[in-house]
Amino acid sequence: MTTPVSNDGESVVAVFVMMRHGDIQGSYPFPFSYESDDQALTLLGETQSFNLGALLQSKYFLRSSSLAISTVYPETYSPTQSIVKADMGFGLPYITNSVTAAAQGIWPANTTMSSETLANGASVTPLNKGYQFVNVQTIDPNSQIYMDGTTDCGTLMVVDAALYGDPEFVAVAQNNSGFLSSLSQYVGGRPTEFSDINNIYQYINEQYIHNATFGELLPTAIMAQVQTLANWNSWAMYSSPSMGDVRNIAGQTMLYELLTVMNRFGNPADPLKFGLYGTSYIPFISLFQLLNVTQYHPELEGIVNYGAAISLELRTFSNDTLAHNYFIRFNFKNGTDDTDFIAYPMLGRPDGQYDVPISDFYTAVGPWAMGDLGTWCAVCNNTVDRGCDQAALLTALLQEMEGLVASGVLSGGGHKVSAAVGGVIGALVALVLALLLVFAMVRAGVMGWNGRKGAGSDAGMRRRSSTGISGVVVRAVTGGRPRHVKKDSGFAGDTESVRGIVKNPGLYEMMDDISELHHIPPRAPSEVHGDFKI
Repeated sequence: MTTPVSNDGESVVAVFVMMRHGDIQGSYPFPFSYESDDQALTLLGETQSFNLGALLQSKYFLRSSSLAISTVYPETYSPTQSIVKADMGFGLPYITNSVTAAAQGIWPANTTMSSETLANGASVTPLNKGYQFVNVQTIDPNSQIYMDGTTDCGTLMVVDAALYGDPEFVAVAQNNSGFLSSLSQYVGGRPTEFSDINNIYQYINEQYIHNATFGELLPTAIMAQVQTLANWNSWAMYSSPSMGDVRNIAGQTMLYELLTVMNRFGNPADPLKFGLYGTSYIPFISLFQLLNVTQYHPELEGIVNYGAAISLELRTFSNDTLAHNYFIRFNFKNGTDDTDFIAYPMLGRPDGQYDVPISDFYTAVGPWAMGDLGTWCAVCNNTVDRGCDQAALLTALLQEMEGLVASGVLSGGGHKVSAAVGGVIGALVALVLALLLVFAMVRAGVMGWNGRKGAGSDAGMRRRSSTGISGVVVRAVTGGRPRHVKKDSGFAGDTESVRGIVKNPGLYEMMDDISELHHIPPRAPSEVHGDFKI
């Protein structure tokens, strides 16, 4: 385990924080299913999130802290200095509520706010002793991909399903079959196959925290073993040592937002210096892999605890604001297991080498950031959901217009037209293209109808049914249809055989047997992603 390190001669310029929501609880109305549609943030979850925010306040906002960001107000929330976003997970508000609770810890009631005297002499006192209204932007996965790269990703569904036929998965399942069967008494007779391990862990963990009788009956060793298996399963499903692998997609999409915000942090003229992002545990797993923080710390391979958070600090030497002297430090706090953030080395560096020059950071991870909808649609083999239909339509229309122009239909077809007519034709073409572009950008989440990126509320999260995914057929040979995806738990079904996969360049191809699943090398980074610079 690493320890907090000295900050001598260094100053924190800005901070990007990604947090997991706090403790949640829901009912399980169906006796043979883990389905729960009413999961909500508990009082414990609110407290975990608020305490995380209070810790962030004491580290990065309190003037007496050696890590204080000098350019932000220490006690007053400013939407120009801080950006706060939440993925609304499965249409339920527990992530947004967690972020709101954390924000109240960061920006508590401002008791120094003055009363306001109206023209008629009446005095109005601050609401709730100075309660601060923080603008928490909820992100709609139907128009934005960066907070949730997994929903409706057909390729990921196929790969995850196929993993359960992998020899290593089969061996783990067989070696733990007796243990898994013994769990039936703790889950009310619900399924205890290895493909259900994330659901099992979610269910048992909820009961263990909130049901005193259950907690007394469940041996600690069993709880630990369930968590170990869930960690192993989740790490395999949502990460891969091959950086371009679709299993890293949750981290790839979040990485784009991270680098975009870091660009703003590094601009002295931009007041933005703090970002707080709330999400599920899945992006943590992928980011740990992409940032390679687990090479020397494999204990991080798995599901992070409720209220866990990553803190990426943009640093520089004191009194030095030159961009090329910026560097990044990775810190992690695993919920209540850790009392403070702990520095971990990333990009394969050993313990003690915590600071990574910004240029090295961008060179290492920039090529794998996924920010454009078109790339996501191609990688996920989706032509219908999340704006992929509009993106495909736009591409087809542009190609059609290019063809018409090339053939002379829109330019007069070899017949002379007057300058006025030609100008009208050109203007109409430009107008249509502009309108199509704006429409596609709105659907892709690049901008909202009000012109602001990131506007909107949230719908579901993680992977939904694959009805809109072109050319993908996922079928369970045994066990009937794929099971419902348990919220915030991970697996899309208990598929034992997968067929009918459309081959895409740089993705996966599926033959008639899952043993023939091959990973095709990803495209060169320069062909997929743009450059990032500060």
